[in-house]
Amino acid sequence: MGEVVNHPSAWGQRRLRVLVDELFSGSDTDARDAFRQAITALLTRDRYSGTMTEESDDLDDAEQMGFNAMLNNIEHGLTLIRRLPSGSVEIRDRGWCHKVSFHPLRITSLREAG
Repeated sequence: MGEVVNHPSAWGQRRLRVLVDELFSGSDTDARDAFRQAITALLTRDRYSGTMTEESDDLDDAEQMGFNAMLNNIEHGLTLIRRLPSGSVEIRDRGWCHKVSFHPLRITSLREAG
C-alpha cells in the first residue's frame, strides 16, 4: 500500500481566509493577517514533521478543521485573541495563554491560574 499524503485543499484555504475576514471585519488587514498567522502557528507547533508555519496555505485538511474550530470558539467567546502593541498576538484558550511572536516565529505558552 502506498503512502497517504494529505495535501491542503485550495477550497479549504480560501474558506479560512474568508472566515477570518468576516469574523474580524472591524480590524485592518495587517491585524487580520496577524490573527491568521498566529492561529496557524499555534495549530502547527506540534506537527510530527516538526515544521511549524504561519502560512495558512500550508495547513492540511485536519489542521484546517482545527483552524475552523478555533474561529468558531473565538466567535462564541470561548477563545480570546488580540494583537499586542509589539505586533505579537495573544490567544487565550481553555486555561492557556499563548503569545505568538513573529520574526522569528515563536510561541510562548503559559497555564493560567484558576
